[in-house]
Amino acid sequence: MSTIPADLERKFEQRWAARLARPIPPAPFARPACPRCKAQMMLVSIEPKSLSVDLHKFRCAVCNHALTTFATHEDPMHSNGRWLQGDLRPPK
Repeated sequence: MSTIPADLERKFEQRWAARLARPIPPAPFARPACPRCKAQMMLVSIEPKSLSVDLHKFRCAVCNHALTTFATHEDPMHSNGRWLQGDLRPPK
């Protein structure tokens, strides 16, 4: 049996349900223009190819043209200290 009052437990559950129901905003990324019709392409998939390279597949909703590009990224914790130039600071 729980030692938490039922009304308090219900409020807690409602708050967590409300938080989990909120959509997580997507991370910004560059959406290229279609080389055929110049419309903005949609990201279809992201596939990891190596430790720091992803394969991004785009498709045009207007003319159905497909485009595949490589995107590189770097782990900020293994970037030889360049992350210290920003607002991110090491733990104290």
